[in-house]
Amino acid sequence: MYDTTPLEKKAFLKAAQTSQSIIRSTPLIECRVPYKNEIAHWEFDNWDISLSTTEGLYKEPRKGTMIDLIEFISNKTGFDKYLLHEILEQYRRWK
Repeated sequence: MYDTTPLEKKAFLKAAQTSQSIIRSTPLIECRVPYKNEIAHWEFDNWDISLSTTEGLYKEPRKGTMIDLIEFISNKTGFDKYLLHEILEQYRRWK
């Protein structure tokens, strides 16, 4: 649930400045996922996908198209495909 109470302009601008200064120049999505008998760390970082487990670090091959990538990330994280598309397209434009 989001609080939609209007902010004073000064508070809004301060929050916007803080937010824009911490946005990375490359995409990063992290989550914990079940893996065998443990919880592993799954990561999409700077267009690379990896899974970190107690057995080691596993790199995923790059996905063919943006649609393939979005489908893969959505299946792994449960994130909305439209949202992923909008965000990743913005990062692609920034490359």
